Amino acid sequence: MDYPGKGIVLFNDREIAVKNAIPGQKIALSVKKTRKDNCEGRLLQVLEKSPDEIPSDCPHADVCGGCSLRTLPYERQLRMKEEQIRRLLDQVDCGDILEGILAPENPDAYRNKMEFSFGDSCKGGPLSLGLHRKGSFYDIVTVDQCRIVHEDFRAVLQCVLTWAVGHELPYFHRNTHEGYLRHLLVRRSAASGEVMVVLVTSTQTGG
Repeated sequence: MDYPGKGIVLFNDREIAVKNAIPGQKIALSVKKTRKDNCEGRLLQVLEKSPDEIPSDCPHADVCGGCSLRTLPYERQLRMKEEQIRRLLDQVDCGDILEGILAPENPDAYRNKMEFSFGDSCKGGPLSLGLHRKGSFYDIVTVDQCRIVHEDFRAVLQCVLTWAVGHELPYFHRNTHEGYLRHLLVRRSAASGEVMVVLVTSTQTGG
C-alpha cells in the first residue's frame, strides 16, 4: 500500500498504483495513466480476496467507496498506515521520529463530520443521498447504515432523504448544471452531543 490508500502492483519492474486494491488480492485492472517510472490503474474486479480479509460489518462495504480497508483487521490497518507514513517521512530523512500509531479506544463511529452527496444510484435511478459508489464518479450509495459515523448521522441522512423524495426535489447534475440539491453536511460534538446540519443547494428549485 502507498499513500493515499492505493495498492501497488509490480509489473515488469514498474509500479502501478490502484485505488481500493489491498495487499494479497489478485485483481484485474486497466492502466489509466503512464509515467516514466510508474503508472496509475483502475480496479476492474477482485479475482481473489487477500488472505487477511475478513467479513465487513457494514452492509454497504461491497459497493461504497468510502472505506477501502474495512475488510481488514484493524491491527492490520494500523500497520499499513504506519508503513505509509514511514515511507513519507523517509523521503525527507525524518523516518526515525515516528514512534508508532496510536489506536483509538473505539475505531467505529469515529467521524465527527461527514459530507453526503445527492445523486442517483445509477443513471436515471431514484434519488440517493450518501457516498460515491466504489469506482464511480457519479453514482451515489445511500449509506443509511454506515459504521464509521454515530447513529445521529444515519438518522439525519434518512430524514433528509425522505423529505427530499417526498417533495420531489431534483439533485444538481454536474454535467448540465441543473437541479437543486447538492450536499448534506453533518457535524456532531462528541462532548455535548449537539448536531449541526447544513443543506447545500443551488439557486434552482426545479419547478
